Amino acid sequence: MGKHRFRNKIKSILGSDIDPDKDEELKGSNIEMEDNYQKILELLKEEDKDDKNKLVGLIEDFHKHHQSIYERYDHITGELRAKVHSKKEKDSSSSSSSDSDSDDSSSKKGSKNGKMKVADILKEELQASHTDIDELTRKLAVATEEKEALGSEYQAALNKEQETEKKFVELKLEAERLHEENSKLLADNSDLNLKSENARILEAEFIQKLEDMSREKSSLLSEKETAAGTLEELRAVIDRLEGENEDFKSELGVVKAELPKMKEKLETTEEELSSISQTLEATEADKKSLADEIKMKHVEIQELAAECSQLREKLADKEKELLSHAEMHNSHKSETEIKMRGYEVDFESLHSQKREIEKQKEEELSTLAKKSEDKERELLSQIENLTENVSNLQKELESFGIQKSQLDEHVQALLVKVNEKQEEIAILCRQKLESERQLEKSSQEISGYLIQIDSLKQELADKMADERKFLEEKEVHVAREKDLEEEVKWLHSLKAESETEVSKKTQEIAEYINQIENFKEEAAKMTMDQSKTVEEKEGYESRVKDLELELESLNNLKAESESQLEKK
Repeated sequence: MGKHRFRNKIKSILGSDIDPDKDEELKGSNIEMEDNYQKILELLKEEDKDDKNKLVGLIEDFHKHHQSIYERYDHITGELRAKVHSKKEKDSSSSSSSDSDSDDSSSKKGSKNGKMKVADILKEELQASHTDIDELTRKLAVATEEKEALGSEYQAALNKEQETEKKFVELKLEAERLHEENSKLLADNSDLNLKSENARILEAEFIQKLEDMSREKSSLLSEKETAAGTLEELRAVIDRLEGENEDFKSELGVVKAELPKMKEKLETTEEELSSISQTLEATEADKKSLADEIKMKHVEIQELAAECSQLREKLADKEKELLSHAEMHNSHKSETEIKMRGYEVDFESLHSQKREIEKQKEEELSTLAKKSEDKERELLSQIENLTENVSNLQKELESFGIQKSQLDEHVQALLVKVNEKQEEIAILCRQKLESERQLEKSSQEISGYLIQIDSLKQELADKMADERKFLEEKEVHVAREKDLEEEVKWLHSLKAESETEVSKKTQEIAEYINQIENFKEEAAKMTMDQSKTVEEKEGYESRVKDLELELESLNNLKAESESQLEKK
């Protein structure tokens, strides 16, 4: 029963392996792999040839190796089909011959001993086939274990290869993106180069302007230095004039300080003069009053003299009358004498009165004259003193006036000098203001130029910053490209390692194929050997088919990995 199941299993395996649908599917996958291979080659050739030549070579080597494996597999499957057909024909012929022999033997011999011998031989062959089957099952278990180990290793290598392919695709996308960015950056770089060229032109113009401005600045600085020198000279002159002005001011202050004293002296002298003039006026008034009194006294004296003259005239008239009376009245001499005596007494009294009056008048006149003389002398002495004082004061006033005039002249001269100096200072101040205005104007122009320079510097700095930024971005992209190239190289190395592993696996597959060939040879020997049973041949063929299945699965995995690689 077990033998029958084993036989059916081997038949099912052999039938599935040599199924024409499976064969057509394998051919279709091979054609699809060829198409994918051509597409990958076209895509890789469209890319940069410098970086993809190695990959193309490796893929071509892998494709050649796969083609050789496929051809060998096709050859092996053809041989196996031929052998299977020949075996089936032989089995059918042997079975028919055995049936005919058995019929003949049963019909002819039918002896029991012959059957026992055949049974013993079959038992021995069956035991030998069982031992061979056990050996083959043991080898099959070892082969399956090796297959599983190789499958796990191949799966790990495939996973690693898939990861590398995934990374390769990502890096390819990144490279394409970087290529696009690089093209954009190259376009931006061309724009920036144009801008940089314009900036260089502007920089040259700016440098020319800077040189012109530096020359103008140097000329302005020289003018500024000359103006500063003249300004320093003017300042020195102004300082000197200010010093002289301070000296004049100090002298003027001294003079002004002395002026109040002089004014006080003048005021005191004026007061003295006013008092003297008042005293003079008083003395003049006294003199006038005395003169008036003297005049009055003279008038009185004149009146008295006139009265005296009148009295003398009267006396003369009286004498004349008396003489006339004496002449007329000689006769009346006694009477006249009496009258004369009376008149003489009157005359004597009058004369005495006259003398007394004259004496009094003379005394009064003498006293008045003395008084007037004394007063006059006193007044004259006072007048002389006053005139002397006045003359002294006038002299002092004249000296003060002279000093004042001198001081006024000096002050006027000082004021003239001060005015001149002030005019000079004003001129210098105007010149200073003009130079300061010119300096301010030049400084404003310089500040304007400096602002323009700063703005141009800022523009240049911005452009340089943009260029630096662009260069930094370019360096970053170049570094990124280098990193990507390094990563691609690493992936290539990984791929090379995976390909070396694949080559190892292909070598192992080749070894398995050699083993299959050996098994085929053994199977051929076993088929050639009539002493081996059909079970042994079927076991060997099942072993071959298992190995072929393993090879096909490995080839399918390899084809899938290659298709995945080609798709990525």
